Amino acid sequence: MSDKGAAPATRWFVTGATGHLGSFLVRLLLQQGHEVAILRRTRSNLWRIHDVENVLLHVYGDISQPEGWRRQFLDFQPEVVFHLAWEGVSAADRDAAGQMTRNVTAALRLLELSREARVRVFAGTGSQAEYGPCSHRIDESLQPKPCTPYGIAKYCLSMLMNQFCEAAGMRALWFRIFSVYGPMDNTFHMLPTLIQSLLEGRPMALTSGEQMWDYLYVEDAVRAFYAAVANPDAHGIYNVASGQAVRLRSIMENVRDLIAPSISLGFGELAARLGDPAHLEGDIEKLRLATGWSPRVELASGLAETVMWHRKSFLSMDRRARETAAQN
Repeated sequence: MSDKGAAPATRWFVTGATGHLGSFLVRLLLQQGHEVAILRRTRSNLWRIHDVENVLLHVYGDISQPEGWRRQFLDFQPEVVFHLAWEGVSAADRDAAGQMTRNVTAALRLLELSREARVRVFAGTGSQAEYGPCSHRIDESLQPKPCTPYGIAKYCLSMLMNQFCEAAGMRALWFRIFSVYGPMDNTFHMLPTLIQSLLEGRPMALTSGEQMWDYLYVEDAVRAFYAAVANPDAHGIYNVASGQAVRLRSIMENVRDLIAPSISLGFGELAARLGDPAHLEGDIEKLRLATGWSPRVELASGLAETVMWHRKSFLSMDRRARETAAQN
C-alpha cells in the first residue's frame, strides 16, 4: 500500500537537521518541493547535508536560547515545526540527569515560539525507551513505564507537548522511534561499529546476540514522519518501526558475510548492557491505518546499502591517507 496523499508545498522548520534522521528528512522535504529552514549552531558539522546545504535556510542559534533567532523564525513563518534535536543520545549519556533539564526546557521554548508564529503542525520524536522493558509486541495503547532518564524525559515531553498543542490549536504528532539504521548513522551505534571493525579486518567482542530487535531503514522512517504530517487527520502518538523483531545474531552474521565471511564474531564475549531490552518489537498498525505507510526496504537490502556506503567511505578515507603519506 502506498502512503496516502502528499502535503502541499509549505514551509518546514527542522531542528536536528545535521543528525542521522534529520539529514534524511530535510532531503526528502526538498525532493517534495518544500521550503526548509534548519536551526544550527555556527560550528555545526554539515557533512551529512553538504549536498543540499545551499538550498536550505540556515537559522543560526542555540535551541535553548530562542531570543537570539526568534526574529528569523517568525519572519520565515513556518507551517510545520519538526523537532529532532536532542542532547545526550548515546548510551553513555542516557542516564544523565541533564536529560530532563536541557531537552525538555528547550523544547518548551520552541513550542512557545511556534505558538507565537501560529504554526499548524508541531512534530516531535520520542523513543521506544518511553515504554520501558517489554517482552512482547508494543502498540501505542501500552502505558509507558520508562526506567531511564532518557525515556522519562521523552515521555514527559510527549505529554507536555500534547497538552500545549491542544491549548494552542496546533496539531501534535509524536513519533516513538525503535531502532533505525542506514548510511551516515552515528558511529557509536552497534551496526556502524561492527561494520568498521570488519572493514578493518578485526574481530569484535559481542553479546550473545539472542536479543530480538526491530530495525527500520532510515529512509522508511522519514517517509513515516512525512506521511503523518501530510495527513491532516493524523495526530497523537505513533510507533515508527518495521513491525518485525529479528535476532541480533542473525543481523550481525548477515553484515559479517557481506564484508568478511572468514572472520569469527565474538558472540558471548560481552555481557548485555544493563537496561538493554531483550525483546524490542513495535506494532505499526495505527500508523499504517492513518497514513497508508508501510516499510519498503527489506532488512537484507537495507543492510547491503548500509555496508556499501561504509565501504565507499572507508575506501575514500584510505585513499586520502595514502595520498597524504605520499606527499610527505
